Amino acid sequence: MSRLLFGTGLVITLSLISCEAEEGDTRIRFGQLYLDRLAEQNVSERNFLEVSYEKLFTIPDTTSIFLYSPSPASVDSRGNLYVIDWSISKVLKFSPSGEYLVSYGEVSTGDGDGPGELLNINDFGMTSDSVVHVVDGYGFKVAFFAVDGTFLQEKKEQRQVDGYKRTPTGWEYIKFAGIPSPTLLESRFDEDVFEIIPSSSLVDEGKEGALGLGGTISIHNENVLYVFDQYPLILQYEPDGTLVYARTTIDYKYDFREPEVETLMLEGMPAYRNVGRYFHTGLATIENDKLYVSGVDPSEAPDKTIVIDVYDVRTGDYQHSMFPPEDGHFYIIYQNGRIYQAKDSTVVAWEVVY
Repeated sequence: MSRLLFGTGLVITLSLISCEAEEGDTRIRFGQLYLDRLAEQNVSERNFLEVSYEKLFTIPDTTSIFLYSPSPASVDSRGNLYVIDWSISKVLKFSPSGEYLVSYGEVSTGDGDGPGELLNINDFGMTSDSVVHVVDGYGFKVAFFAVDGTFLQEKKEQRQVDGYKRTPTGWEYIKFAGIPSPTLLESRFDEDVFEIIPSSSLVDEGKEGALGLGGTISIHNENVLYVFDQYPLILQYEPDGTLVYARTTIDYKYDFREPEVETLMLEGMPAYRNVGRYFHTGLATIENDKLYVSGVDPSEAPDKTIVIDVYDVRTGDYQHSMFPPEDGHFYIIYQNGRIYQAKDSTVVAWEVVY
C-alpha cells in the first residue's frame, strides 16, 4: 500500500494522448506510458449518489491499544478490520465492532531478518481466509502469518517489493519499486513469470523506475487491476500480461501533466521525490463487481478534498461518486458497506445508508 504524498507545481505540460510510437509500433502514448489501447470515459462530470452515514465506532475508544499513524488496510469476510500502523511497522486486527484482536509483525531492531520481523510496511492483504501477508519493502520480502498472528514463512526478493496480491488459485502479482526496476508489475505461477508492466512499456525505459508511476494493485477473479496515484488511469490485465482494458478515470477532464522527478541532496546523498498532482490516494477496493477508488480534489466541490469514485470493474466504466462522511481524512477504504477513515491517531468506521 502506498502512503499518500501531495506534490506541487509542474513545469512541462504533456499532451494527454499522442501516438508517438516508432514505425511498426501502434501503441498509444499516455504521458510516460505506452499502452496497447486506451478508452476514455463516456461521461466527463461526476454523478454524485446521495448517501448518509451512521458512525459505528472510533478506534482507540473501543480498545486500550494506542494508534500512532494508522491507515485502514482491509476487511475480511467476517468483517474484521486490519489497520496498518506505519510508525511501529505492524498490522493490527480489530473485530467488526472495533475491539483489538491481534497484531502481525515484530519491529526489527537490526536488519529485519528475524522470523516475522519487519523493517517497514508497504502493503497488506489476505492470501486466504486463514493466511495474511505483509509486504516489507526495505526488507525485500513478503511475510506470511496465520490469522492468529503466528508467523508462517517469508519470501525474499532481489528487488524492493511495493505491493503483493495472490488469487485463490495461486497466481501471484508483485509490484516493484526502486530506480531503475526492469519490471513495475509481474505475475507468477509456480515457475512461470510474466511481465505485466515491463520497463519497455515506459517512454524512458527505467530512467525513473517506479517514481511517478506509483499506485495500487487489486485482484478481480484471476486478473489484476492497477490504479495509478498520479495518472488518471485504470489498467486491468490477465495473468499472462494481456491487457483487458486501459481506461481514463473521471479525473481525466482536468489538465493532465506528467509528474516530474526532482533530485535532492540529503546529507550528501542523492534522493528523489515526485512533483505533481495526485489523482488518486493509492487506496482502491473491489466489491460485487464494483471498483471503489479514492479520488483527490473534485472541482464540483472545492471545499472537499477526497471523493470516492465507483467503476464497473469488468469494463472500467464510471458509475457514480460519493463524498466520504468527513473531509480531511486521506486514508479511506470502502468495504462490506462500510467506510473506514483514518486521521492522526484514530480510525472511524461508518455504515453507508443508501
